Amino acid sequence: MRLLLLMLSVAGLLTCTSAYSIYNPRWERPIERADLTEMDDAGHEIGSWIKHQLTKNRRDGAKRTTSFDLAESSAPVPCPRVEPCIDPVIVCVRAPCPQPKPMCQHWTRCWNGAQYFANTHFRVVRAETIECGSTRYIAIESPGKKGSESQMSYRPAVLSLIDHTTRVCEDYKKYLWEVRVRSGKKVRRLVGNPEPVFTIMGFGADPRE
Repeated sequence: MRLLLLMLSVAGLLTCTSAYSIYNPRWERPIERADLTEMDDAGHEIGSWIKHQLTKNRRDGAKRTTSFDLAESSAPVPCPRVEPCIDPVIVCVRAPCPQPKPMCQHWTRCWNGAQYFANTHFRVVRAETIECGSTRYIAIESPGKKGSESQMSYRPAVLSLIDHTTRVCEDYKKYLWEVRVRSGKKVRRLVGNPEPVFTIMGFGADPRE
């Protein structure tokens, strides 16, 4: 009787565990995320209306980070107030009267609620341990539709991340993530501190790197 109860308890435990576990070998599971701040070469913060957020992913079944997602967006920008324009009244006294032409040229290219959004997926091509146990990741922007003209002529962006969360030296790092994004000749420097992203545990997933 005790053996039967033990077997039923184990079966119930396995059922409950599997009910809250998901394994999908194609899923790039988010594990850490950070809001990033853009910096100049001198280390000063650059005021920007664009919000940057980087997510670190690890595909189910993999032991290390496999990709990053860089999301960039802006809050809706309100349009500036435009003073009303009144056309002068022209009275025609002799026919034929010409077609009146409006003299007001006040116009704006602003749309209420205009918002910028872009999401770039980067595939990790190299990960290495550097000084003091920090980790450097090199990731390449994933290509677009295979064989498309834009893919053939477009040079993918490169993301480099130095991750100090694995650092063992007892020195202070204000930012645990130091990111560089190279797109053509333009290089942007971004910094931030990651926070864990909680998802349903996958079968065989190791929460540690």
